Amino acid sequence: LYDMRNSFYRNVIHLDVDQFGEQGTSELMARFTNDMESVGSGLKTLFGKVIAEPLRAISCVIFAACISWQLTLLFLILVPVAAFILGKIGRLMKQATRRLLERMSSIYKILQETFQGIKLVKSYTMEPYERRRFRAATYDYYLKSMTVVNIDACAGPIIELLGVAAVVGALLAGSFLVLKHETMLFGMRMSQHPIEPESLLQLYVLLAAIADPVRKLSSVFTKIQSGCAASDRIFFFMDKQPRVSANCEGPSFIKTEHGLCLDYSSRHGNMPFNTPEVGNPMIEFKGVCFSYDPGRPILSNINLSIFEGETIAILGHNGSGKSTLMGMIPRFYDPDHGTIFLNGEDLRNVNLRSLRKKVSVVTQETVLFDDTIYNNIAYGTRGATKASIESAANKAFAHDFILNLPKGYETMAGESGNKLSGGDPAIIILDEFTSQSDPESEVLIHKVMKEFLKGRTSFVITHRLNTLEIASRIVVLDAGVVAAVGTHKELIENCAAYQRMFEVHGKRLSA
Repeated sequence: LYDMRNSFYRNVIHLDVDQFGEQGTSELMARFTNDMESVGSGLKTLFGKVIAEPLRAISCVIFAACISWQLTLLFLILVPVAAFILGKIGRLMKQATRRLLERMSSIYKILQETFQGIKLVKSYTMEPYERRRFRAATYDYYLKSMTVVNIDACAGPIIELLGVAAVVGALLAGSFLVLKHETMLFGMRMSQHPIEPESLLQLYVLLAAIADPVRKLSSVFTKIQSGCAASDRIFFFMDKQPRVSANCEGPSFIKTEHGLCLDYSSRHGNMPFNTPEVGNPMIEFKGVCFSYDPGRPILSNINLSIFEGETIAILGHNGSGKSTLMGMIPRFYDPDHGTIFLNGEDLRNVNLRSLRKKVSVVTQETVLFDDTIYNNIAYGTRGATKASIESAANKAFAHDFILNLPKGYETMAGESGNKLSGGDPAIIILDEFTSQSDPESEVLIHKVMKEFLKGRTSFVITHRLNTLEIASRIVVLDAGVVAAVGTHKELIENCAAYQRMFEVHGKRLSA
């Protein structure tokens, strides 16, 4: 179980970003906790009974056969019937357990949604509604659990009844042979010599002793089926493979004295670094198309060229594909069609680990790990010095605030906040990075960004037109297609989509 937990976590954490969204984090948590416990319970039952009880049953059968193999065979004639019935019960148990685990996943989902949105729940006084929703989910879980209990309760008595019937059958047959001093039963020879009463008594004791381990094994079988239902749900994720290949053998994306280069030494020995030629783009999208669901394209035929040191603003309405487009640079997604080039190399051929180390992503969601402020700032940067951490905090206007905390940089952060990171990323992706900021903070952030982005290739995803002042060029996305590329002046004169956005923004400011 220890190895299974670690294997499950190792496989899940390497899945693609969109594969997490297919099932939801609550579903993953349910499988990692509740389903794992069900598997553990099944394994404990299996190892506790699967060796001792079969040995007891086999030993009794052997000794009984030594007395009269014919009567023993008569006793065992109901074993196929018991196996058939037990198989049916096992399948019912597995199906019922799967439905039960699915209901537990629903409970996890409700808990996660309620706790994460507790401010919204309270602000709209939705506590009664959430209580009713939770009560309905737990009642449904209760009904499914009672189904499992009833199926489990049926297995023991049915096997017990068959065992008693087999013993009674052997008892009647043996008694007839003893009382009548017969060796034949229904025209079949049951023994070479008449059976003695003492031998018949020993045979009955042995046959009765077989029934107990068989009954216990039937209970083990139903519990194993419950564990199998849980393990099926776990292995559904463990068998998944990431769609984005890591390509550990590809060239590394590194920074040298010559600038940002692709290092081919792992593939071609001491081959010189591949540096971009002057005038060639650093990042290039050629005919890129992407869709989450077949037949519903998010991006269509994207063609873009980005040069080193440029700041590119990505502008568009909700659902136009801005975040998806930028998610392709650190390869959260790979295009369905077309190619993305980095220094002339297909991005899919570049070492994924080295690529992501050189790409910094700041999202609109606030992410802070339950660790110290120091470790949160240093997250993703091994061996960061105290001076570099304080420098990063100063640049973010956070140093004074951190020093006023109870333990300064050693203060535990909790579960919410802003994502800060050290290091020296070569490519910056800012996804609606001012969406949670007030106007005063936004001015400070713009001031910091102007300095921080100098000389770096960066992308700014935004709805806010006042953020565009830090951009070298602007890319306008409309329904997953590049509508126009240019400066503010060029777009305001020639791009109808940009003009509409600018007019709407102006009306909002006036209002």
